[in-house]
Amino acid sequence: QLWALLRTADKRSSTPALAAFALLLFPLWSEHGQSAESESMFAFLLLGAAHAQAVGHRLLTGALLALMCGLRYEAWVLVPFACAADLSFDRTTFRHQLKRVAVLGALPALTIVAWCLARRASDGRWLYFLVENTSFVHEALPFVPSTKDPPSLVGYAWALPFRQVGYVWCFALVGLYFLRRLPRAFVTMSVGLLAFVTFGWLRGAHLGLERHAYAVLPLFATLLAAGVFGTLQLVTRVLAQAHTGSHVSLMLTLPIAGWVLYTHTVPILRHTMSAQGAAYVDERNLATRLEEMNPTGVFCSLPRVEVFSGLPPDRFLRWSPKDIRIVNVEETAKQRGVPVAVVFTAEQAGDLMDLAPLLAPRGVFGPLRLMSYPVR
Repeated sequence: QLWALLRTADKRSSTPALAAFALLLFPLWSEHGQSAESESMFAFLLLGAAHAQAVGHRLLTGALLALMCGLRYEAWVLVPFACAADLSFDRTTFRHQLKRVAVLGALPALTIVAWCLARRASDGRWLYFLVENTSFVHEALPFVPSTKDPPSLVGYAWALPFRQVGYVWCFALVGLYFLRRLPRAFVTMSVGLLAFVTFGWLRGAHLGLERHAYAVLPLFATLLAAGVFGTLQLVTRVLAQAHTGSHVSLMLTLPIAGWVLYTHTVPILRHTMSAQGAAYVDERNLATRLEEMNPTGVFCSLPRVEVFSGLPPDRFLRWSPKDIRIVNVEETAKQRGVPVAVVFTAEQAGDLMDLAPLLAPRGVFGPLRLMSYPVR
């Protein structure tokens, strides 16, 4: 998708293909691209919106921006950036430019208004979701690792990509020279998003997680590719005094990419995969036992157990253990059949004292407990 987007403005050089390959060198792109976080879909929609705008499909651009506005709040800030990118400095009339901006911005604006109205009806207060976001940040801040970088003006623009690809990121400074050759909407929205997440981090509006800049990685990869290829092309042409610099430069990018893969991409991904393999062991073991039992109903308020189990979602009754009574379990067994499973933590065991005599223990998985009805 990045290759196709860059080809709308550059059909002659190798930069679009190199940028698409460079994007794979960023471990963060692979790590969160396979997660359920919304950043990966947000980045996909951003590239799609930039591509649609680059080829003149403003209504499609507005539709994609509307989807982005319903997905993440950052998109609300990108709408004016997208509109600004559509303004030209030619001799077209102001009315014509205003019409183009209106076509592009109508759907995102309606989405934002509809969202605010729906939240007003739900919360009883205007823009209360902003208060909720601030409260969440203050509550989660103590759990952020102390090793994380402090808020910085260059934290996302320099420190993050530098950790991802190392000293090769210095070539991105050369890549800034080629910004004018890139699709305007792509650059404008990416820079706008980078400025917004940086400003939010400095103001304490979010936790400063790496994934907040996930959708900016395509721009980082493009700057890196343009900088590496442009530098090598200049050096080879000067040294060889020939016009074969493009081919030689393209070949010289391979050892540079190999070095990044060996020193950064592969080690970081390997560490991440190892950490993921060691994470949530108790939840996964309990989920495996649940699959073996194949219960007709599961009283479980632990989302990870439900996700890992692979059982149909309609089998889960997401009740808190303190709300479960004997009659609830018996009625579930009567309607669905047996066995009926009950999942809880050691801390929640006291909430099931009245129910315990009717349940059979099926396993202890660290702090997690699994029991079933009936006892036999």
